[in-house]
Amino acid sequence: MYFTVYYNYLRVVTATLYEEKDFFLDKKTQEIESRVKRLEKNKSIDYGQQFVLQNAARQQMVEVLGGKYGQAYQNSSLRGKVFSSIWRDFQGCFSVDTYRNTRVLDLQNAKYLAQRSRDHVQSNFDQSFVM
Repeated sequence: MYFTVYYNYLRVVTATLYEEKDFFLDKKTQEIESRVKRLEKNKSIDYGQQFVLQNAARQQMVEVLGGKYGQAYQNSSLRGKVFSSIWRDFQGCFSVDTYRNTRVLDLQNAKYLAQRSRDHVQSNFDQSFVM
């Protein structure tokens, strides 16, 4: 009789310990998953991605200015304004202080913005030459 009571007591205690262990592990797993999601959400682009983004924007702006040998590109004041304009638009769009802090999740949108900015700057550029 004593053995049966003690055995049942051990089963209850063991089951409780396993439940607590599972609860603790589940809670720990959820915390880790939450941290990983937060890191993935806020991770900045790496150097290679920064380089790709910078070159994409540079290529589009050189094209807008008529190539490296174009008259508009040779005008350093105008060239500086065009390059400043795209990065200012970029910073406003993605709420970053520099393109280097662009989130990985925003990289495809950033590349698209570089293409769209070319069209936007081209239309503004054409209007400024007409006036």
